[in-house]
Amino acid sequence: MSREDAYREAASLLRQRDNDLIRAWADQADGLVTFAALFSGVVTAFLVDSNAALMPDQQAIMVDLLRQISAQLAGQPPPAATSPSRPSMSAVVQNALLFASLICSLLSAGLGVFHKEWLREYNLYLPLDPQKLLRAIQHRYEGRETFRMWFTIASISIFLQLGVAFFIGATLVAVWPLFPILRNMLGAFIVIWLLFWVGTAFMPTFASNCPFKSPLARFIFVGMHLLPHLARSAFCRRPHWRLFPTLEDHELQEIMEDKRGERLERAAFKYLHAAHQGDSRITALERRVQTRPRNSARELRNERNARSQTTDSDTTANDLVRNASADDPSLSGLPHLWTNPSVCTREPEAFGKRDLHSPFRRDSADTTSNWDD
Repeated sequence: MSREDAYREAASLLRQRDNDLIRAWADQADGLVTFAALFSGVVTAFLVDSNAALMPDQQAIMVDLLRQISAQLAGQPPPAATSPSRPSMSAVVQNALLFASLICSLLSAGLGVFHKEWLREYNLYLPLDPQKLLRAIQHRYEGRETFRMWFTIASISIFLQLGVAFFIGATLVAVWPLFPILRNMLGAFIVIWLLFWVGTAFMPTFASNCPFKSPLARFIFVGMHLLPHLARSAFCRRPHWRLFPTLEDHELQEIMEDKRGERLERAAFKYLHAAHQGDSRITALERRVQTRPRNSARELRNERNARSQTTDSDTTANDLVRNASADDPSLSGLPHLWTNPSVCTREPEAFGKRDLHSPFRRDSADTTSNWDD
């Protein structure tokens, strides 16, 4: 097996890691966006009817004008103008809740559209070179975790739940002054739903094996147990942005740097060792990838420095890597920087948990992957 084949197979295994989660997020976003669109139509219908209670009473205005006209025709002094009618407090609260519900549903629909676009771009425009492909996949995975892409899909669900809560509150306010029987019956259903909603959101915090895990439950857990850690890690490190022709060139510039690229490869094989424990393919792939000239990295760095002094300032890093690959098919690497997880002093579970678990895919401690066959 050549080094290119080893890189290609390792990249294929890494794509299996990402494809399951990306597919689950895409399906969840489709369902949430569909529900948000239907729910927005329902709220709009109620809002059109209840918004009339905030408008001035046109019949009262017409009666006042007729009285003034009659008084003028009879030669009598005009009657005192009646004060304009003000909407009741219940009508104001009802419309406020309906508008809040509509805004939450529209925000969730917009976030769903953005999320679908980001997921589509996540798997597009990958390089064809096997080594670049492996580094690009690991690079995008770390960027997805750094910029908390899972927060978007969680926000969609939370905004929808808030919209439903506001709509139910508006319904209760609308029927409150009508009939006591209707008010009590609707209030009982709302209390049952509220207890179920709050109970299922808090249960995973107190029972680790509770299956009622949701974005809201995860936020509650973080808020109750990990608030100091969340405050420290909420703001990610600001990256050093450069001006490149395309985003793909910018990505290739970072992943093809010696230290950055080798660290991505080590992180990728660390995950593969943890997810496929005992699989001889991973060890063979890593051993084959490590078979590279010892001084190739130094030669490539020297060539880059020489070219940077003779070429124009607008020459991109992608051109340098392409020219270097033409002279030496095996790209640079330092074998002593590689750390084989099989001889690492730590247990595989110690370094595998952070890479295998995400806020929306929490497996048990005994299973590291659901596609490991």
